[in-house]
Amino acid sequence: MMKNYITLLFILSILSLNAQTITSDWFHKPGDAYAMEQGSTGNFEIPTTGLDQNWDFSNAVASGPWVYTWVDPSVMTTFDEFPDATVARYGVSGNDTSLEEIFYQVTKDTVFYLGVNILATPGVPIIKIRTVPDQVAVFPLEYGDSFENDIESLLVITIIGSLADTMVTPAEISVTTFAGIGDVVTPNGTFEDCIMLTDSIAGQSAPHIFRFYKNSFSNQIAEYSNGTDPTTGEFVQSLQYRDTTALISSLDETLEESFPLTFLGKINNALQINSQDKFNANCQLINAEGKLIQTWDKEFNSGDNFLEMNNYKSSLGFYVIFIYNKDTGAFKSFKFIE
Repeated sequence: MMKNYITLLFILSILSLNAQTITSDWFHKPGDAYAMEQGSTGNFEIPTTGLDQNWDFSNAVASGPWVYTWVDPSVMTTFDEFPDATVARYGVSGNDTSLEEIFYQVTKDTVFYLGVNILATPGVPIIKIRTVPDQVAVFPLEYGDSFENDIESLLVITIIGSLADTMVTPAEISVTTFAGIGDVVTPNGTFEDCIMLTDSIAGQSAPHIFRFYKNSFSNQIAEYSNGTDPTTGEFVQSLQYRDTTALISSLDETLEESFPLTFLGKINNALQINSQDKFNANCQLINAEGKLIQTWDKEFNSGDNFLEMNNYKSSLGFYVIFIYNKDTGAFKSFKFIE
């Protein structure tokens, strides 16, 4: 009897250590911003599913950034088409100057993918992309749970001058599964207790996309995908992994609270930040279009510190400065408006 009781306690302790529940609170919030490095083509092991995993992408080599910026949808130039949206994302990646606005509606148990507008100029869409019905993510998700994105078709509406054309493409049902918990190793460090979501085509046993997060979808750590090149028939792989942007702590705010910094504003061509402590930092400036404007590796001193900015053509809107304490792992972010 005692042996069975001890065995039960051991099993319960393992389950509690690995228990994570994904809710709609994990979804991106206005003000979230982060960047992923595109890994150059290489040979990576296909991630394994299950608990207590170790997914190692440490041999990846960066070839360029993808920047993700989430905003209040009302700041988007085509918000009037999506009055029910609760969060939106700029689709700009790296140094791409194209304009793209993506809208979502988040409720307690569902995320609706409302659509995308690709713009010629702000407020003037030339391509609209919609799904029928709205793509849906369902919460809560426990380890082992799945849901289907039951998309029937993809609508692409092209508007050029007075001409308009609509193309309808049949879509395949995809299945998202909470398939793993473990540690993710990238060239920028080891991230413990991450969850893995896999995406596969309904009816196919093997997933083709593996996404890794820690406590929030804005804390995306890596994304691995594979498939067959339609031209050559060769097996191909792709990897993105998080850059040095500090993680957003949605569940534990102690790191941010213990990081005594005060943003004093922009003075001439520098950002003035007051610190109570001396520390080594990595700082990143991101603009409202989701572009990474500038980075600094800087030693902060107690008192006022200045981040000198390169000359660039600023535009009206908000900017976010991220400050990551390399000595303690704490972080802070500040928004300001030009």
